[in-house]
Amino acid sequence: MAPAVVSPAQCAGLLPSSGTRVINHFELCHVSISGYDVLRGTRVVGHVSWRQVTVGNIYANDRGAFFTTSLENIKRTGETTDGLLRVDWGAGGYNGPDGSNKACDVHANPSNPTLLSAWQAGGTATHDISSQRADGYGRDYVSRCAVASYVRNTGGSAQMMSSGLRMDSAGYLEQFNGAIFDRVMPVMSYSRSSTSHKAVADHIHDAQTNPASTWPTKPGKSVPGSVASGKPLSRLYEQWDAAAATQRQKNETAKNNACAPVRPTPSGDLDCDEYPFGSTWEGAGAGDNNFSARYLDRSQNRSAGGSLAAWYASDRILHRDRFYGAITP
Repeated sequence: MAPAVVSPAQCAGLLPSSGTRVINHFELCHVSISGYDVLRGTRVVGHVSWRQVTVGNIYANDRGAFFTTSLENIKRTGETTDGLLRVDWGAGGYNGPDGSNKACDVHANPSNPTLLSAWQAGGTATHDISSQRADGYGRDYVSRCAVASYVRNTGGSAQMMSSGLRMDSAGYLEQFNGAIFDRVMPVMSYSRSSTSHKAVADHIHDAQTNPASTWPTKPGKSVPGSVASGKPLSRLYEQWDAAAATQRQKNETAKNNACAPVRPTPSGDLDCDEYPFGSTWEGAGAGDNNFSARYLDRSQNRSAGGSLAAWYASDRILHRDRFYGAITP
């Protein structure tokens, strides 16, 4: 199980009023205010209200996620009884142009609270949602599921939150099985204060914020990849098929051609670095010259390349997945 790095208290702090926030591929928070009326016939004689806090975390090395829900600040006014109060989850399937999968599996902890008094005593509900590899589609055995939570009482049920999960068994990632919360755009970042890849961070920063200063020159150059640009990058896994291998080679060739005219040829242990990354479909070989090439310290360039490859694996970035690149101080 992945560590529950976001606690209900931290989640409530992130969303003090209400809403759902997918923090990253592995963490999710939801906070909402809810309640129900107690009726005698058609007359309202009482009311129960609470704040729901749900934390979502992804299982490590497995195709699923687990959710922990608490009902806090419970208030009872008027005439109320210790009635049914339960949290349930649903998970749909997927049918899209790239494939389809059946609904994901939902498992509730048998000891989850089902009465108002159990929640008042501090009870929490846990659920896990998963999908088997055999239920996935395509080369990566992908399963996509819309997920939603509901609160039920004797008067009916109400949906409280919704989000999405993607499970995969991609053989080219370090961990064979995994899952992500997919309703968020991931961001890969480099730091300009890093001793291991500062030169690369500076290069990307210049390409993103002042493309006119970069090589090769182009009127109106607009380099994609930053959050501000609104134009994400998409991963290119060169061993996916012949088209991917060809595009990766186009990126390499265009990068080298851009660096070739630089005179005098820089000396020392240098590499020709490019941005957008050569491992993206938006790289130098895209054909629009919206890229930057620059000679950089070889060790820093290769350190940055290793960091990018490690991030692809740890954040479960599949072939053609989109992401942004960010530069921090």
